[in-house]
Amino acid sequence: MIKQSKLNSSLFSLIFFFGLFNHTSISYSINNLERHLDLANRYFHQNKLNLAKYEYEKVLDIAPNNGRAYFSIGEIYQKQGALNKAITKYEKSISLNPDFVQAYLNLGVIYSNQEKIEDAIIQFERIIHLSPETVQAYSNLAVAYQKLGRLEEAVVLLKKSIEIDSGFVQAYYNLALVYRELSQIEKAIEKLEQVVRIAPNHVEGHFGLGVIYHQQGKTKDALAKFEQTISYAPDFAPAHYNLGVIYRQQGKLEEAITTFQRSIQIDPRFIQSNYELGLVLHQRGKLEEAITAFQQVVQIDPNHVQSYLNLGSLFYQMGKLKDAARSYFNLGLFYLNHGRFYDVIPILQKTIALDPVLIDAHFNLGYVYQRLGKLDNSAAKFEDVIQVDPQHVRAHLGLGVVYSQQDKLKDSITAYQKVITLAPNLKIAYVGLGQIYYMQKRLDDAIAKFEHVIQIDSNYVTAYYNLACLYSLKNEKKSAIKWLQKATVLDKSIIERSKTDADLDNLRQDPEFLRLIH
Repeated sequence: MIKQSKLNSSLFSLIFFFGLFNHTSISYSINNLERHLDLANRYFHQNKLNLAKYEYEKVLDIAPNNGRAYFSIGEIYQKQGALNKAITKYEKSISLNPDFVQAYLNLGVIYSNQEKIEDAIIQFERIIHLSPETVQAYSNLAVAYQKLGRLEEAVVLLKKSIEIDSGFVQAYYNLALVYRELSQIEKAIEKLEQVVRIAPNHVEGHFGLGVIYHQQGKTKDALAKFEQTISYAPDFAPAHYNLGVIYRQQGKLEEAITTFQRSIQIDPRFIQSNYELGLVLHQRGKLEEAITAFQQVVQIDPNHVQSYLNLGSLFYQMGKLKDAARSYFNLGLFYLNHGRFYDVIPILQKTIALDPVLIDAHFNLGYVYQRLGKLDNSAAKFEDVIQVDPQHVRAHLGLGVVYSQQDKLKDSITAYQKVITLAPNLKIAYVGLGQIYYMQKRLDDAIAKFEHVIQIDSNYVTAYYNLACLYSLKNEKKSAIKWLQKATVLDKSIIERSKTDADLDNLRQDPEFLRLIH
């Protein structure tokens, strides 16, 4: 037996020699870690983000619990726009270091930009709890409150931020924005003036003052501020745009054209500049160039109503009636797609007056009349289309629908049959016929049509359900339940409907039916 003192001595020796044996390996790992970290930081500052990420990952291979490396990879993902990946890395960084303020801050910024305002608020509030002197947290939290309309609370937070750091420019600027939203314009001006005093080159500060001065009718002061903005940031498109607006209002049309063109050169998709340029070019009588400008607007924003109207007017002024008609037609499409049916009618009527053979205008007008319940007008328009194009499938289909709504079932059947002749696989025509045959109690004919629908589209649940109803009406319970089972496989909500549908009354006492609906 070994004595206690000798045992301790032996253990000490083992530990000591083990430490000596591993000393070189530990030293190597530390040096390697520092090398990868140094390279990663260098690449990050050089904006070589993929190389930086590679080196940070090497750091994690050596030190898997290095929260800073996870944070830095999160920053890279954030810069690259991979926000969900960035969130994951920031959360991992926080799990390793729960007091890591910058990780919470970046998380909050991402959530705010994603309009996940409540999540952003949680992050900023955590920072204030951890580090009450972090001015960015108060300012960012104020922005979040501003987005929620909690403006007075935002003011309090921004004042707190300024109280902590009287030189924190962003807080003054954000406070100006909040005051402006509160219609406290003089306070907004005061804060913006403080912004440019603290940071004389602050572009948004000068620009913000210019916007307010312009709104107040202080044109000279506004002009000076926009020019000052451009002197600090020559490629700041909104400043050129606002300068152009002032020139146009002053009647300096050539200067306005030049300024709007400069704004567009900086940002070709700046809608307001393209639109204003079109207006000025029209004023100068440069109609072709004005058309180009308005066409650019609708290319950027297909929903820009006024540009369609302007294009129609310009084309008409130039005697290009078909082009004018097409512009109004496109506006009609916008109204149609947004459900503005009463706005569609006068626009399409104007379109047809300019180009009577534009079939799509007649058809769309027929569709709008149908949706508004003006069935005679609708039928007349669909007939106008068919007169020009007897093979127009949608017009025949529209007639089928309208005639059915007017209880002109024979005419409706004729229209649907014509559709099937022209388009044998158009499901909706068979559905329409099936419904009419059902109304006429021609159950076998209706069954044939809905079975054909399923041949075209085996997932069309309404056809299965209608077949179940038709067979139930024929008191063919086995077939009815078969089709009902197939319908419920495709759509479970059919079960609730089946419980009250009178067409299925013949099945109420059938055990299979009862099992199916319970």
